[in-house]
Amino acid sequence: MMTERDMESRRSRSAASSRPATQWSYRPRIDLYDTEDAIIGLVDLPGAKEDAIDIHFTDGVLRIHARVETRQPRNINYDIHEFGVGDFDREIDVGNAIDPDNVQADLKHGVLRLHMPKASWAKPRRIDIQSK
Repeated sequence: MMTERDMESRRSRSAASSRPATQWSYRPRIDLYDTEDAIIGLVDLPGAKEDAIDIHFTDGVLRIHARVETRQPRNINYDIHEFGVGDFDREIDVGNAIDPDNVQADLKHGVLRLHMPKASWAKPRRIDIQSK
């Protein structure tokens, strides 16, 4: 399980690596949680198409880039404009305990779900005492 220090490291790196929001970039919400066997990530990406999302895992860092096209022409003068559009870049330090060959991602109903299984050496295991 992750320690409070690990979680703070994730939060700090994630916040520091995100682009500031502008009119044509945005920062979707991300949920990240730790299970016994994997780290699960949920990224809110309504309007993103699969071919506009790039996901990389290198040296313990998960990198996500996505582009969400505007739903209306850019020359509209909005009274309220809250839909996220533009580029999204995020780096999240998930540590090296991930099995990079088995990371899986799927996009359903505007939510990107990442399943990052832990390497076998990183999973908690019970040590039996052997008597002689």
